[in-house]
Amino acid sequence: MAITTDPRPHVIGDLVIVTGTFANGDTIAVDLSAHMSKIMLFVCNETDSTARALVSSIDGTTAYATEAGAGGGTWFALGQR
Repeated sequence: MAITTDPRPHVIGDLVIVTGTFANGDTIAVDLSAHMSKIMLFVCNETDSTARALVSSIDGTTAYATEAGAGGGTWFALGQR
């Protein structure tokens, strides 16, 4: 599994934005408990421009998604610190 989190989150007041990547074939489960207390938005963008990853659920500070294409991609999360 090659899910990565960029080391520099962006902070706006009590909000935090965290970005990262996922590799082809990953089970996308991103634990953001080290950065935020609640995920408000989670988005995946696949490298394959014809595919759309499906965010299946957000459970507190962990987001889950299913990759639809091949090649991996990036993810973006917005939440409360």
